[in-house]
Amino acid sequence: MKADMRVSRKMLSNVFAVTGLLGVLAASYGPGLINGSKLTVHVTGIRNTDGTIHLLLYDRATAFENASDIGVATYMTRGAKSGDMEFRFARLVPGDYAIFVHHDENASNTYDADATQFEGYGYSRNVGLWDTPSFKAAAISLPNKDGLAAITMIYPE
Repeated sequence: MKADMRVSRKMLSNVFAVTGLLGVLAASYGPGLINGSKLTVHVTGIRNTDGTIHLLLYDRATAFENASDIGVATYMTRGAKSGDMEFRFARLVPGDYAIFVHHDENASNTYDADATQFEGYGYSRNVGLWDTPSFKAAAISLPNKDGLAAITMIYPE
């Protein structure tokens, strides 16, 4: 039995419409739509090489404001380096993101803040000195091209 290889006008019209729409979107939003946006985060003021640096990128306010691991858009963890470190994220959907960075000096995978030790932390836009800022206060807008954020570590004493 032979398959009917004819293409209807409606199907051909739909193929052209979708192809045209993709072309218009690619022209409007550029490489951010196709390849995603890139974000470089500079973290400065890391006090020592103990433990690890965790950098969490949030794209939802509720997850950020509740410090939820479940709502993290993406993250990176690397061995701590004294001074400055750079983190690069690729293929991000353009939009608003808030960043939390944590210097896990004892490598416990938790943020320790008790009478004996306060680990370092920081937020995008360098907000939240003594408490968790709102998503809106910390949010950076990632355009359809490469973005840049700088965060200075805070070490409460």
